[in-house]
Amino acid sequence: MSVLTYLTSLSSQLVLSTEERISIGVSLGFLKTKLSNWSHSSDIQEQAVFGSYDRDTILPRKYDDGSDVDYMIVFKNPNQLQPETFRGWLKKFAEDKYTRSEIYLDYPTTVLELSHIKFELVPAIKPMWGTYMIPDNTTIFSKWQSTNPFTLKNTITEANKINHNIRPLIRVMKYWNVLNGKPYASYELEQKIANMPFWYSKNLEECFYFFVEALIPEYSMSQLKKNAVNKLKNAARQAQYYKHMGLDGLAENEIKTIFE
Repeated sequence: MSVLTYLTSLSSQLVLSTEERISIGVSLGFLKTKLSNWSHSSDIQEQAVFGSYDRDTILPRKYDDGSDVDYMIVFKNPNQLQPETFRGWLKKFAEDKYTRSEIYLDYPTTVLELSHIKFELVPAIKPMWGTYMIPDNTTIFSKWQSTNPFTLKNTITEANKINHNIRPLIRVMKYWNVLNGKPYASYELEQKIANMPFWYSKNLEECFYFFVEALIPEYSMSQLKKNAVNKLKNAARQAQYYKHMGLDGLAENEIKTIFE
């Protein structure tokens, strides 16, 4: 095989299967129905899926046991309540409606963990004069902050229209990120790739090399994570050298080492 064949095959493995999508879709339907029949249903203004599942960049749990589906519950808020009130409501909802599931607070969300997927229930409000607002930090004292949860989805969609390798590259790089203790936040990694100008990258292999070359270890990273980034960059450069020398097998083996 070649590096291109290997990366293409790997990226195809990192897509949710039809069965997984159906299972998640059914669970989302039940969640929406349960929320609609909840004692606080009259306080709900809107429900929406967002995050990596909505962007079609989520990894199967086989490859990332932290994969989750972000679900935003937009509440009416005439009394100017703070996030912790709604988070408490959602925790009580999950405990009442999903008695056999694991439920816990993972600020600023309530986590509902089912056998096949984890839901992050995110409280939100949407004032008449602004955009969505979600909790701003990871403590019980959080306030509301403005956000647009669908901006990155739109950016990725447009970028993928120009170069259809964007989503496959995101999945491949997110898998590398998981294997190395997540040197980068998943959202940050997706954002970096979506905003990268892949004008001269014709295929997934070229996109991979271009992105990895531009990747820089961040100052705040632990030394272990910096080492992982540097190992990735060195392997990509070595693979390119082997390919230039006509040694495709060695190039492929070099790339394989960073996904093992």
